[in-house]
Amino acid sequence: MKRIIKIVFSGILLLAALQETVSAQAFSKNNLKHLYDPFAPLHVRSLAYYTGDRYIVYLQIQINWIGELEDVFDVKYSTSKSFGSSLPERKNFGLTRYLIRRQDQNFYYKFEIPSKNREELLVLDFVTRDRRQNFSFNLPLLSKANTLLFKKKNPELWLKNYIKPSEIQQVLKQNDQFMLAFQEKNFEHARTPNFRRKKKKTKENTKSHLISISPSQFEAGSSAKGLYLSENKNKNKREYFTLKLVDESFPAYTSYTDLLPPLYYIADKNEQETLIANTNPRKVFETFWLSHIQSPEKARLAIKKYYQHVHLANEFFTTYKDGWKTDQGMVYILFGTPDKVYRKKRKEIWIYENEDEKTKIQFTFVRKYGLFNSSEYKLKRPKRYAGDWYRAKDLWRKGIKKE
Repeated sequence: MKRIIKIVFSGILLLAALQETVSAQAFSKNNLKHLYDPFAPLHVRSLAYYTGDRYIVYLQIQINWIGELEDVFDVKYSTSKSFGSSLPERKNFGLTRYLIRRQDQNFYYKFEIPSKNREELLVLDFVTRDRRQNFSFNLPLLSKANTLLFKKKNPELWLKNYIKPSEIQQVLKQNDQFMLAFQEKNFEHARTPNFRRKKKKTKENTKSHLISISPSQFEAGSSAKGLYLSENKNKNKREYFTLKLVDESFPAYTSYTDLLPPLYYIADKNEQETLIANTNPRKVFETFWLSHIQSPEKARLAIKKYYQHVHLANEFFTTYKDGWKTDQGMVYILFGTPDKVYRKKRKEIWIYENEDEKTKIQFTFVRKYGLFNSSEYKLKRPKRYAGDWYRAKDLWRKGIKKE
């Protein structure tokens, strides 16, 4: 009897896994891995501003080769109501005439798109001239970008979601004096999957205070790093934009104080407490790595690889908080670039393939709307993640994690 129950239970688990794999394949026709692949031939960022009958779109395209975009790709576009809606036929899109700035291998464009039904998505397809590859980007049109942001100088430079003190003069006028609400809260990092028991949710402190500030104060470094909110009242309509001020080294970290917190994801409970209560960041950092990896050379390589993942998590996922603190950033740090990425409506699925063991690891994220961000993907945490999660964590601690 026990054997029969065991066989039936195993069959149910296998069926569930197969159903999830099929549903992932049914999401988006194109594998969107390039969105999070540092070696992809191009990366795209956007901001859109709705005027009432059209969108004004700012676009940044970063190419990872020496040359011109048009020499390699044909560009097509369409708009859609959502990720799950069917897309009309793509139209050819000659971007060259919309170029407003070029900086090294970064191209900045500004163009308008007529809107009939308040579309939520701009789909750009970059198709290689030989038609062998198609890199598709789903760019949100209904973001929290607004008129206050677009009245500033060089609005295309706000596409990163963060800004450095040295860049302030490029986007704000020297004589600007404006009120900002500075968020004192240090936004918490992602909650690691807790497979043994339910964790009580803790309320984050959202304390803030108003300050009057000018661009020169930002540039001089007298302002605290963190999230600033600006409000503009116009005809009884409130408009907001966020300004996340970061260190010059960001998205990389250079101080031991900043290097310690991301270790939370591979630390055990006692080590996590040590990370929080540290009085000597350098000593805690070195002790953590060398207590698990006795070879200094092996430890050095593990540290380099781990913080490359942290760097990329900050680059890809930073919004109102550093990218490593997000759910997607957490998974990216432990597992690296996913082999396959699919989207549909409010879901995004990441698949990691293990060719040696012929197995797959699959993570599902659900798009949520928050106070400081128009969209953030939250990880679903079913118990079946447990084995893969603890295995990846253990490999990092031993310094043998492979890409």
